[in-house]
Amino acid sequence: TCIKYYELDPSHYVSAPSLSWDAMLKKTGVKIKLFTDISMYDFIEKAKRVVYLRLEASREYLLKYPAMQKKYLEKILKTKANVSRRYFLNIKSHFPLKTHDYLRDLSPAVKNVAVEKDWLSPYNEELVNNLDGGHFSKTEKLVPHLSLRKDYVIHYLEFQYYVKLGMVVDKVSEILFFDQTN
Repeated sequence: TCIKYYELDPSHYVSAPSLSWDAMLKKTGVKIKLFTDISMYDFIEKAKRVVYLRLEASREYLLKYPAMQKKYLEKILKTKANVSRRYFLNIKSHFPLKTHDYLRDLSPAVKNVAVEKDWLSPYNEELVNNLDGGHFSKTEKLVPHLSLRKDYVIHYLEFQYYVKLGMVVDKVSEILFFDQTN
């Protein structure tokens, strides 16, 4: 579990990225320094690449012909990481109950969700009561969960990994492809 392996309690974190970040820092021992020179920041900004996207299969076409969904999924699941043609998918998916025990400590496929007060762990409820005087504001957070995902946009490499973990794709509504060059 996360507590045993990383010695970090997931209930003490408001999002999966903050937990992952702390786990990475703890395991690698890396000390991160802040940019203090604007030229360093500008240098990193220049390294960003522009990505051009084009719709390959229209939403109507994919929804009307489930056989085409299967064809595209098979193609995407076989696509290697080092090719220039890459994909984003808009899917409806879920993780079957049989995968929940294995994935519960750090669920894959985080999603922006408006966290409700009744979702808080007892520890987080105590923090809200003690630090904020019981005032809870509903905000969107990246939340790891194993429930149904609708209109979930995902990069093909992440998609391949989640399928290996047991994710089931119920429907594909869009596929975008792009050619990435360095």
